[in-house]
Amino acid sequence: MSSPLRRVLFAGLFVVVALLVAGAVVGMPLFSTVTNSSSGSDAGSEPVLTSFSSTGGTCLGTDVVASSASSEMSSTDAGTVVTYAGNLTVPDANYGIDRPTLVHAGDGRYVLDLTESEFTKKPSQNCTARAHYEAHIQIPASAGSVTIELQHDGHVISRSSTGNATDATNPSGTATQV
Repeated sequence: MSSPLRRVLFAGLFVVVALLVAGAVVGMPLFSTVTNSSSGSDAGSEPVLTSFSSTGGTCLGTDVVASSASSEMSSTDAGTVVTYAGNLTVPDANYGIDRPTLVHAGDGRYVLDLTESEFTKKPSQNCTARAHYEAHIQIPASAGSVTIELQHDGHVISRSSTGNATDATNPSGTATQV
């Protein structure tokens, strides 16, 4: 490998490592995580997690309820977009929500699993904390009726159901905080 090419590759690797370390130090990912769980020939008819973002943990007072969830459904030409936003209780301020996954659980049911991770470069503050998240899931018009459950630590925290998603002008649906 020639010397100039080696220098360029080394500089690029250095920049990537510096960005990742900086994200760990401030306790929050620098990049939004996007996960597409669809695969196979019918991937176009499956709901897809199109974007996800989360903040690192923030310490709470002793009388503050940290966990909350809300959802909003909107119609697009392609189907329905469900937006989830909320806060989750995490063990300490050096934790956040990382690596969300959307998996098909059968019979029109999908589970968005929100996993907490420790950001080892952020110091522990020995407090109960909360991490904010926002997720956007695209449900194609061809998907039919869909139920999406948000889970944290194996517990359902919110459940949303669309009506007949084949009518993109009427994404009728309901959301329930569990």
